[in-house]
Amino acid sequence: MSVPKFKGGKFSHFSSGNPAYATNYIVNAPEMFLIIAEANLYSANGTINNAQKALLTVAKRNSDITSVGDLPSTKENLMSFIKDERARELFQEGLRLYDLRRWDEMAKVNATQAPNISFVYTNYKISNLVFPIPSAEVNTGYGVAQNENWSSTLPQRN
Repeated sequence: MSVPKFKGGKFSHFSSGNPAYATNYIVNAPEMFLIIAEANLYSANGTINNAQKALLTVAKRNSDITSVGDLPSTKENLMSFIKDERARELFQEGLRLYDLRRWDEMAKVNATQAPNISFVYTNYKISNLVFPIPSAEVNTGYGVAQNENWSSTLPQRN
């Protein structure tokens, strides 16, 4: 019996070799509204109301949300909603790692050997992760140095 293998969800065109199957977009409108909402929460000129207005454009795909009054009204709760909305709206678009790094969040990381999960790491701080610089770049002679202790930043098996 053959075991199905995950081939990248929205990015499955890479396995096909045919770029015509790709999700090609120049601007992802929901992502832009989510960026505006988050920026309005943390910029000096931003307000919670402006964040709610930007977020409403994306959040109202949930039929229970029809106005800004249906969205959280405190900065902390609204940011929590934005984080959840980014996870829902941008699922499999390759942005989750960057979100977790930016927010300095702890995460649960599954180390997989498809189709099985080999290890599960909990409370891993994604912002600590440092990837190695490819040896071909380090060896170019242009002064590129390897990230020190990069392997110690990987999730450690408990």
